[in-house]
Amino acid sequence: MGISTSGKLLDLIQRCRNHDEAAWAEFRAWFGRVAARVLSRFSNLTPVEREEAQDDARVKVALEIEAGRITAETDGGVVMFIRTVVLNTARDAWRRRRPNDPLPPMLRDQSPSPAEQARFKAQLDCIQALSETWSVDNRFVFGMKLQQVPSTIIKGDLERLFGLFITVEAVDVRFFRLRAELRRRCEIEDSDD
Repeated sequence: MGISTSGKLLDLIQRCRNHDEAAWAEFRAWFGRVAARVLSRFSNLTPVEREEAQDDARVKVALEIEAGRITAETDGGVVMFIRTVVLNTARDAWRRRRPNDPLPPMLRDQSPSPAEQARFKAQLDCIQALSETWSVDNRFVFGMKLQQVPSTIIKGDLERLFGLFITVEAVDVRFFRLRAELRRRCEIEDSDD
C-alpha cells in the first residue's frame, strides 16, 4: 500500500491507537518498507544488525503509537519521526556489537552540537537586533538583495516606495556595507558568495 495522500498516515496511526488490527497490519507493512530503505544506506551494518535495528525500531514506534506520544501534525512529520527512530536503533545495533569502535560516518549524528546551536542562536539574535536598528529603506535593500532581486529593480522600488533617488551602484554599495556590518558585529564568517 502506498501511503502518500495527505493525512492518510496520521489517520492510520490513529486507527492503530484505536486497536484496529487491519490498521496495524497495514502500518507494519509500510513501516517495513520505510525502515528497509533507511537501513539500506548503511552498508557497514551486517544483515543481522539491520534486521535487529528494524525490529527494535518497530517495537519502539509501536509503543509510541500506543502511548499517543507521536506528536507529528503531518504525514511528513510522522515519516521523519520514524526515520529518526530507525537511524537511532541502527546506531544502537552498531554500538552493541562494537562498543569500542567509533561510529561510521553514515551513522554519526550530523546535527549541530549544543555549542554550535548556541552560537547560531546568538548570531540570529544579533542579526535581528542589528537589522532593527537600520532604516526601513536599508532593511528593504538588504532583504531584496538577499532574494537576488536585481539592483536596477531595487533602485526603481526605492524611488517608487520611499521617494529615494540613488544610483544602481549606490544600491550595491549599501548592501555590501550592511552585510559587512552584520558579519563584523555578529561574528559571522565570510563564505564564498
